[in-house]
Formats: sequence, structure tokens, C-alpha cells
Amino acid sequence: MCLLLPLLHVRRHIYMLKNDLKWEHGIPRDEAGNEIGFCIIGLGKLGGWELNFSSDIDVIYVYGTDKGNTDGQKPIDTHVYFSKISEKNYKIHR
Repeated sequence: MCLLLPLLHVRRHIYMLKNDLKWEHGIPRDEAGNEIGFCIIGLGKLGGWELNFSSDIDVIYVYGTDKGNTDGQKPIDTHVYFSKISEKNYKIHR
């Protein structure tokens, strides 16, 4: 259970960050109008389920495509959208 806590913590913050951005910028969509997926990949001890209290959390952020925009009141490029999520998540967890 202790290993799940950091994962659940990151997942909860990503969900909150996406909701915050959705109100202003909308949902990121590709050129065909499909929602673009987003994933966080855990590396090192996090990815190997060997995390302990002194471990840092190394992650890679991956999303479907750069081609597209958000569909909200203030549309932005998908790269900008996912960069905002990644930067805000980093600030929360550093």
C-alpha cells in the first residue's frame, strides 16, 4: 500500500490540474476532434515499485500528438496545454 500512495498522489494532482485548465482552455483535441490522451511514466525506483522515503520521483510525461488545440474559450496548442500540466505538477511535487 505504501508504494501506491505516491502514484495516487500524482494521479490526483493531474486530475485537479486538468480540471483547472479545462475551465479556461477546454479539452485538448487532435485535428480530427478526438481528445488527446496523456500519460505519466514512472522511472527508476518509482517505476520498479521500490520506492522508499528517501527516493526521488522521476517521471516522463507523454501525450498523443502536438497537432491540435484545446476546445475552450481561450484555445491553446496541445503542447502548451500539456507543458502547463507538467510544469504545475513539478512545482507541486518538488
